[in-house]
This record gives sequence, C-alpha cells and structure tokens, in this order.
Amino acid sequence: MGMKERFLPLATVRKTFGKGGELILKFRPDVPQNIIDQLNKEEPVFIQLDGIPVPFFLTSIAFRGNDQAMVCFENYLSENLAAEWVGKKVKVLLLEPVEEE
Repeated sequence: MGMKERFLPLATVRKTFGKGGELILKFRPDVPQNIIDQLNKEEPVFIQLDGIPVPFFLTSIAFRGNDQAMVCFENYLSENLAAEWVGKKVKVLLLEPVEEE
C-alpha cells in the first residue's frame, strides 16, 4: 500500500501580534480538532507561493481558545518580516494510504 500526499487547508493568518514576529492564526471551522492538536515544531505548515507549497517551521505555538493560535515562523522573528504572511492561507500535509493496483 502506498501513501498519497494531500494538503489540507488549516487556517488563515489574521494579523501580527507583538514585535517578535508572532502571528495569529484563525483555524477553519471544518478542520478536525485532532489535526489542530498535532501542530508542533517538528513538522512544517505550508503556505502556497506562486502555486508551490512552501514549508514553514514553527518556533512557537500557543493555542488561544478553540479556533486560534499564536505562532512564530522560523527565520521570521520580527513584526516587519512576519507581516508579509498576513492574509495567507496555511495548510498542513496529510499522508493518506492508497491501494496500489
């Protein structure tokens, strides 16, 4: 059995928060809670740039209620750098089993 990659829309970057590159993510209401709970610093999230999913690693994540999180992306540790991602859609990579013929 093989594995198929699929990108799941996870959240939208709503705004910057603070001076250290923090961003507020607003999770989509249709994303299963177990996917949100699996966000961590080891696995990247993705933002589509010019049609290509680009990986971003989180240096921090703090959940704010059930539908938001405050995060920092690696190498984007100032408000000016992080601001370029406001309004962008954040996705996660899912691996799904596929029956091989």
